[in-house]
Amino acid sequence: MELPLYKQGAPDDYRKFSDTFDALFQYCSEPITPEVLKSYSIVWKKPAVVRLADAARAQLAVVYRPSRPEPRGAQIEALYYLKRAREEGAQRGLVVAATGVGKTHIAAFDSLAFRRVLFVAHRQEIAEQAYKVFSEVRPESTLGLYTGERKDLAAGVFIATVQTLSRTEHLELFDPEC
Repeated sequence: MELPLYKQGAPDDYRKFSDTFDALFQYCSEPITPEVLKSYSIVWKKPAVVRLADAARAQLAVVYRPSRPEPRGAQIEALYYLKRAREEGAQRGLVVAATGVGKTHIAAFDSLAFRRVLFVAHRQEIAEQAYKVFSEVRPESTLGLYTGERKDLAAGVFIATVQTLSRTEHLELFDPEC
């Protein structure tokens, strides 16, 4: 009788492996119960090789900067229609999308065609999140926050809050012709 392919290459090695597995299974194993799992989880330690790999990965995360994000799914469609509307002469656009679709990313991607940008958010937290998104999408741009807490003036891309811009003395700093 001919041996199956997985046994043909090194039948002695296969037999030794198979016998060792069978012995370990028969004499060194036990049925898994909730008690066995609890006991095991208390004494389990991450293997040294895994700890070393985790440490190396953490060091790389500090050194390695991920590549610029790319638009996905509904973002691509929204960007297409914004571009098309501009080509047809529209000077304003509105994107309505559900939470989590990435409206801030859409704004950041759409802004790539412009040297100066003013992104307005209704809350400080949203402005800070937008700052992070714009810095990922436009890493070569100079970004600035213009909020109640911080007023960066030397920037090409401004992230501002409605509350701050609602005061005339702040709004006048942003020339609509630039």
